[in-house]
Amino acid sequence: MENSTAIEKLSQFQKLLAVTEDPIGLKKGSDGLAIIRQMALKSHKSIELVNEIFVESCRWDRKRGQWIKENIQQGGDQKSNSSPSSLILKDIKTSWDKSSYCQRLINIPDEKVVQFAQLCTQQIEQINKTELLKLAGILALKHTGDQENYTPAHIIEDVRAVLGSIDLDPASCELAQKLVKAKAYFTEENNGLKQPWHGNIFLNPPYQMPLIRQFTDKLVEELPNINSAILLTNNSTDTLWFYKCAEYAEAVCFTKGRINFYKADEVRTQPTNGQAFFYFGDNEKVFVEIFIKHGLIMKVV
Repeated sequence: MENSTAIEKLSQFQKLLAVTEDPIGLKKGSDGLAIIRQMALKSHKSIELVNEIFVESCRWDRKRGQWIKENIQQGGDQKSNSSPSSLILKDIKTSWDKSSYCQRLINIPDEKVVQFAQLCTQQIEQINKTELLKLAGILALKHTGDQENYTPAHIIEDVRAVLGSIDLDPASCELAQKLVKAKAYFTEENNGLKQPWHGNIFLNPPYQMPLIRQFTDKLVEELPNINSAILLTNNSTDTLWFYKCAEYAEAVCFTKGRINFYKADEVRTQPTNGQAFFYFGDNEKVFVEIFIKHGLIMKVV
């Protein structure tokens, strides 16, 4: 399939969306775009085109999700085959999982999807649905550099106990430093990704792509230049960046339960998944002794 053919088909779908209102038609449009995208992938077409097709499919699915939200019949056991909701979804040939995905897209403005696609294209990556849904607040987006969410004090104390000192927090802000109290820190303004790192590092990076991969890549690159580090992330074991960090870490602690981060007004957040601590350094024994209370610790071999 030539690029010109794919672009022509994409243009046709863009025009059709404005005049398609019924859920069956919206499903056909979404399915058609999925086929075009798969053909583009198999034909090794540009990642930019592949992601543009995905963005358009999001527009069809978002409109489909809006229809479901407005027309679904509530009541009964929602996942029961005999419930009113299930009967409607069956009529429009939509699974529960697909219905949920389409309705989640309602919470992500089109410009955010476009921006996310552009970032993925710059990194020569296909859009990942899981990462995309983080934009809707479905998954936790907690990091020390977030002006609204902060790492709990008891976690900081344990990090400092292992490292001896926190010489650098590369993804932070002034307010977060009231607890972290690193000797030096980088903010969004002076961009830790562009600075040399040193000493003992505590890194709780932005959890959205591509920033989390960029910060974790930077940490791995800086390992020869630092003494030790503790990295705190979500337990995203299915991602390449997580696997890469695990390869280089001496040990990983998977939390039992979830860490409740704090907002500026001290309200506790409730993340939807657990976290993981990666330890890099020569003091693995102390890391195990202190962090064993936080969860299951695994030695990397």
